[in-house]
Amino acid sequence: MTGPRFDPDYVRWSVAESLRRLGRDCIDVMLLHLNDLPIEHAAPAFEVLEQLVQAGDIRSYGWSTDFPPSVDAFADRSGFSTVQHAMNVFFDAPSMCKTAHDNGLAQLIRSPLAMGVLTGKFSDGRAVPSDDVRSVPADWQVYFEASRARSDLSRQIDAIRDLLTVGGRTLGQGALCWLLSKGDNIHPIPGAKTPRQAVENAAATEFGPLPEGVMAEIETILQRPPEGEFRAR
Repeated sequence: MTGPRFDPDYVRWSVAESLRRLGRDCIDVMLLHLNDLPIEHAAPAFEVLEQLVQAGDIRSYGWSTDFPPSVDAFADRSGFSTVQHAMNVFFDAPSMCKTAHDNGLAQLIRSPLAMGVLTGKFSDGRAVPSDDVRSVPADWQVYFEASRARSDLSRQIDAIRDLLTVGGRTLGQGALCWLLSKGDNIHPIPGAKTPRQAVENAAATEFGPLPEGVMAEIETILQRPPEGEFRAR
């Protein structure tokens, strides 16, 4: 069978297989990774995950989605602890942040570096390889055009470069620290292709959140479009 599966039997099998592969007795958090799945279709999957919390196979669960109403529909369940969603300097996601805050949920942040654009390394116009996902047009991918970082985003980076790099941060660290400034429940999950990149990303926590004055000044400079209608990102 191909395509997404979210039926109860598959959810149970998936959790059991994850436990086996990880060599664990319990998984800390299990996420449903179907961003725009209708609420009524997601309900049976979360019923099973709630049962697996009671059975001790997982400690909690959540949803990787960019739709706040989807989170609101299940956030009152005792085992629902986490939402994973897109957010970065270019996209603030205020509605999802409010939903998570109001419901006491942890936020795992996808695309915290805007697929690498916020590191600044693509500002020189270099192209990504043809087999790179960033070279493929996609509705959820708004950071690259024709395999290159969008020029308007590169200009915005240049405009706030000194603010993001305050205190000795690299540009990427500054972008991660911007996220850390948005709330204690926010946890960026940046990607890395090399050990050096992973170490640099992790070091952002040593710098901590950007100062309030810097955050305020960034907002006066950025030309961020309105949040708009909710969609998968």
